[in-house]
Amino acid sequence: MTGGKNDKVNFVENICTFLQTERLIVLDTQQRLIYPTERFKTIIWNYYEERDNRRDLLTFVHELGVSG
Repeated sequence: MTGGKNDKVNFVENICTFLQTERLIVLDTQQRLIYPTERFKTIIWNYYEERDNRRDLLTFVHELGVSG
């Protein structure tokens, strides 16, 4: 089996770098915190405010409760 902790950390670092490049997050490396930007919050808000997306999300959450 390949991979390990370093691969997982590297994967997360790559994702964070991408999100920061796209101005979706702010990384605070000193405090090791990640903050969503207003742009990111707006994208999420608009996505979940669309009726079909909201219905799909609620269906998914409901199914988690039923099958769990």
